[in-house]
Amino acid sequence: MTTATKALRHFPWCAPGKCESRPETQSAEHYGQRLLLDAPDGMDMGPAYLLHAELYVDDRYKGTSLWLGTGDPDDDEAVLDGPQLDAFIARVTAFRDGLAAMRAQLDAKPTES
Repeated sequence: MTTATKALRHFPWCAPGKCESRPETQSAEHYGQRLLLDAPDGMDMGPAYLLHAELYVDDRYKGTSLWLGTGDPDDDEAVLDGPQLDAFIARVTAFRDGLAAMRAQLDAKPTES
């Protein structure tokens, strides 16, 4: 029995109704829920988000990946494996920590030198 004719099996993270059977390639594609990082209020841009991410797997290939893209549909998307995602998480964490430090300084008053 081929992948195209047997029942489509899902990962625990599959988003309901988003997975697709591909009879022409005897495969299936699985999609997770899309995670969005919304743009700040007042930022004028097409889509109202800065980044999107979602889990994805095509059972013709090995392993699950994470799709990562910007809010601009003309930009390239990145496909990250586990170690690449770990490295990106570290960069996002450092960025978040930098934002928190800037927030702490935002209301500071100037001092005389």
